[in-house]
Amino acid sequence: MFYFFLSHCFLVAQAVYDFGFERYNDVKVYENSSQLLFPWAGGMNSCHFSEIDLNLDGIMDLIIFDKHGNRIIPFINNGIPNVISYTYSPSYIQSLPALHDWVIFRDYDCDGKNDIFTYADGGGGIKVYRNISDTVLKFELAVDPYLTYSGNMPVNIWLTNADYPVIEDMDNDGDLDILTFGVLGKYLIYYKNMAMERHGNCSQFDFIKEDNCWGKFYESEASNTLRLNQTCSKNTDNDFSGGEIKHTGSTLLALDFNNDSIKDLIIGDVDYSNLIRLYNGGTKDSAYMVSQDTLFPSNTLPVHLFSFPCASLCDVNNDGKKDLLVSSYETRPNLAVNNASCQLYLDSGSLGHPEFKYSGEKRFFQDQMIDVGSGSYPVLFDYNHDSLADLFIGNWGYYDSSYYRSGYLYSKYHSQIALYKNTGTPSLPEFTLITRDFAGLSSLNISAAYPAFADLDGDGDADMLTGTAKGNILYFENTAGPGNPPQMVLLDTAYQGINPGSYCTPQLIDLDHDGLIDLVTGQQNGKISFYRNTGSLQNPQFTLVTDYLGEVNVTNTLTSFYGYSVPCFFKDSTGKYRLFVGTEQGNIFYYKKIENNLGGAFELTDTLTFKVNNHVVDLDEGNNAGIAVSDLNHDGYNDIIVGNFAGGLSYYKGIVPPPLNLGITNAHAKLTPGLTLYPNPANEYIKLEIEDNDNNPETYVEIFDAYGNTYYKNFLGIDNLISTKNLSSGIYFISVTSYKNVVMTSHRILKFIVGF
Repeated sequence: MFYFFLSHCFLVAQAVYDFGFERYNDVKVYENSSQLLFPWAGGMNSCHFSEIDLNLDGIMDLIIFDKHGNRIIPFINNGIPNVISYTYSPSYIQSLPALHDWVIFRDYDCDGKNDIFTYADGGGGIKVYRNISDTVLKFELAVDPYLTYSGNMPVNIWLTNADYPVIEDMDNDGDLDILTFGVLGKYLIYYKNMAMERHGNCSQFDFIKEDNCWGKFYESEASNTLRLNQTCSKNTDNDFSGGEIKHTGSTLLALDFNNDSIKDLIIGDVDYSNLIRLYNGGTKDSAYMVSQDTLFPSNTLPVHLFSFPCASLCDVNNDGKKDLLVSSYETRPNLAVNNASCQLYLDSGSLGHPEFKYSGEKRFFQDQMIDVGSGSYPVLFDYNHDSLADLFIGNWGYYDSSYYRSGYLYSKYHSQIALYKNTGTPSLPEFTLITRDFAGLSSLNISAAYPAFADLDGDGDADMLTGTAKGNILYFENTAGPGNPPQMVLLDTAYQGINPGSYCTPQLIDLDHDGLIDLVTGQQNGKISFYRNTGSLQNPQFTLVTDYLGEVNVTNTLTSFYGYSVPCFFKDSTGKYRLFVGTEQGNIFYYKKIENNLGGAFELTDTLTFKVNNHVVDLDEGNNAGIAVSDLNHDGYNDIIVGNFAGGLSYYKGIVPPPLNLGITNAHAKLTPGLTLYPNPANEYIKLEIEDNDNNPETYVEIFDAYGNTYYKNFLGIDNLISTKNLSSGIYFISVTSYKNVVMTSHRILKFIVGF
C-alpha cells in the first residue's frame, strides 16, 4: 500500500512529505528478446548532442538535449577504445543549470573544461555558464546575455530559438567566435572574438561584428536554396528586400573537411529534410563558399530527416575521430520525426580528413529506451490476473510521413497502445514487450490514445475505453472471457455520446465508493470531468456530475492556454483517495481531501517531488506528463512511472518519505550556488541568504503560486526578510533576480511552503 507518514512517526516529531520517491533505473525491460540498456531514459524526439566530462575522469561523456521538453539526458562514456559503450546517468542532471531551446558545450576560457552555451532566458541571445568543477561537476553564470557593440551601445548578439549557432574558433587565434544567421534568416553574421587580440587571453567576452555576410552566400526566404557568390553591403543583415519572409530557422555546424585550417559548413533548414555542405574556398579571415553538396553526405546514404535536421560532432566510439550525429531540431510537435530521429554517421576517414559513413543506425540510443514516438501515457493494469501490474502505454502518435501543400510542410501521425507484460516477480518487476499495437489501434488513425480498463459488462474480464484527441471515447469489449488473453473488439467510437473535451484522458474507478465503476477524465483545458455510474454492474450509465471536479485546473496561464490534465486517482494505506495530475508543462500536481468532497475543492498539496543527493527537487520529465501509480515491488511504498512528450518513461521507486526540511528546491535552483531560503515551511516570514550578493545590492523578488498569481514583488530589504503573514497555507515560489549596474547577474527560483 501507499504509505503516508505523519509527524508522530518520528521520534524527533519532524514533519515529513506524504510520500518519497527516488529515480530508479534497474528495472529490466526486454524487447525482441533483448534487454534494453537505458529503458527508463525518457525517449528522444528532437535532439542535439554535446561532449563534456561529467565524472571528471578525463574521458568525454555525452549530453543529449531534447528540445521537446528541454530535457537533459546524460550518459557516462565507459571509455572502451573503438566501442560505443555508455551508461545512462541521470544524477548529473542536478549538477547542470536549467537549459532551454539549445545547448553547446565548448571551452571558452581555455582551462580544459567545457563550458555551457545556451539560449538566454529573455530570448534573442546567448548566455554562458563557466565550468568551475574541482572534485565535483559545477557551474557558475558567466554572462547573460552575450553582448557586442553597435557604435558605443551594447546590444545582444542576436539569435532566435529557431537557430542553432556555430561557436568555434573560426580564425584559429585561440578564442571562440560565433556564427549565426541575421534577424531575417538570410545572411550569416560573423562575430569575431577579440579576447586574444585585446586582452591576451581567451577568458574574456569581447565580440565585434566582423562580417555581415560570412561566406558570401545567402539562404532563400522561401526555401532552403543557398545562393553563392553574393556581394553583401554593410547592412545586409537588415535588408528587408527580396520577397516575403516565409520562415526563420537554420542549424549550423562548422568543421574542416580537408585539413587546410579553414572551416567549411553544414546547414540544416526548417521544413526540409536534407543537410547541405558548403565548401569554403576563402581564407580563415575571409570565408568564401565556392560550391555546395545538397545531399550531404553524398558518399553514403544522405541525411533525409523530417523536419529540420541538426548535425552534431562527438567521438562516440572512442577512436579519436568525431562522428556525425543527426537529429531533428524541430520544436513544433506536429512536424518532427519521433520514432527514428537520431542517425549516426561514423567517421571512416583519416585524422583531419573526415569522411562520414552511415552506420545503419537511425535510432541511436532510442532503440535502447522505451520510446513510443510522441506523448507517452503509462497505465498500470494487471491484464492477465497474475497479481503483477502490467504496463500499457498510450501515445500522442508515431510519425508516419510528411508532405508539402501550398508550400507548407505537414506531417501525419497515428496512435497506438503498447503492452509490456510484467514478467518479473512480486518483489522484482520486469517488463517484456508483447505488442506495440494493442487492440490493433493503428488501423483507426486516431491521435492521443489513452487507455482505461475495467469490467464494463459484468462478464468477469476487463474491457477498455480509449480517449482521443477529438474528445470522443472508444469502447472495446473484451470477448475473451475470464482468465483468457484479452480479445478487444471495437463496439463504439463515441461511447455513450461522452465527449468531455479535446485530448481526454479517462480513468475508470469507483470514486464515490458505491460499488459501481465511475468515469473521470482529464482534457486539454486542464480540468477534470466526473461521470457517476448511475447504471448497474452489467450496464453502466455514465452521467455527467461536473466538468470541474475538485476545482482542479492545472493550466499555467503564464505559459499556455491549456493544461492537458492527466488524472491518476489512487488510494493510500487507509483506503482514502489521493490524486496525481500530469500537466502540459511537465509538473505533476498532488491533491488531497477527496473523500466525501466530490462536490468541493480538492486540496492542492504540492507538485510532485523526489529525493536526489539529499535534496528534494521537483519532478519534471518534460512536457505533457502522464503518470501511473502502483506498488510494483510490493514493499509497501507505491512506485510511479512518468511519461513525457518525447515518448519515453521514467521510473521512480517509492521510499521512506523524507523530512520536509531536507531542502525543498526547484530542480535546478540549487545549482546556481549561494542561495538559501529558511525557515521552510514558513509561518511568519522567510529569510534569504545570498552568498554571492555582496557586490549586487539590488535584488528583486517576486512571490507567486503554481497558477501564476503574484502575491509580492519588491526589492529585497537590508535584513533579507519577507513577511508571509498574509499568505494562505500552500505552495509558493519565489523568484530572486540580482542586478549589478542595472545588468541582471543571476535569476533563481525556489519553492517554499507556508503553514504546513
